[in-house]
Amino acid sequence: MMSPKMIGIAIFALSAIAGAGIWIFSPFQDRSSSAYHAWKNGHDANARHQNEMIARLVDESFRLDSLDLIYVSAGKAYFSWWGHILLRLRGSGATPDDDVVVSFLADFADFPVSRWKASFGGYEVLPRLVTYREAAHEYIQGENRSFTPYLLVTTPEQLSLFLRTLRLWAQNPATPGTYTFFNHNCAGLVSHLLRDSQVLSSEQGPFPIFPSKLVSLLLKIGVLKERG
Repeated sequence: MMSPKMIGIAIFALSAIAGAGIWIFSPFQDRSSSAYHAWKNGHDANARHQNEMIARLVDESFRLDSLDLIYVSAGKAYFSWWGHILLRLRGSGATPDDDVVVSFLADFADFPVSRWKASFGGYEVLPRLVTYREAAHEYIQGENRSFTPYLLVTTPEQLSLFLRTLRLWAQNPATPGTYTFFNHNCAGLVSHLLRDSQVLSSEQGPFPIFPSKLVSLLLKIGVLKERG
């Protein structure tokens, strides 16, 4: 017979497993509540803005002078505890605040979000395009996080290939593969994009999936430089 202590440990373990399962597989999809309709309106508005930014990106007159990698400090939400990475396309706007900024998220098409799909795959990658002004408003003013910008060391040929690759990803989000929080996340997708753009090579890897660790590696190998 199991002792009371062993029974207690077993009950605790089963409860923990059940709790983890509920957290991963729930909540179930909502298509009728007021919260769903508010989310749907916001999702549709973001999609329209994304399409406007893609049209700007693929326009023949679009230009950029250089690339910044911006490390965004950790946030309060659990999925932002490790920070975030943005890429700023310097010189792409009429003013610096209008420069295009891209980051990589999951295109959450469910409400509420499926934590299983977010963690292990199932959502398309969203190359989210905003202006620098919008990014600063969201993260600095809205979430009280800080930006640390670094210059990405590139040649004109690499910049040109970067732009072609980013245009392809923005127009065909399935190109880089599915989003996964534990691998193909914001940092993993940035290193993927930079490899496809020949800014990085596979021999310089493996590349960390945590934003701060990726920044440290890129500084070490000389791909990033601190901005004065």
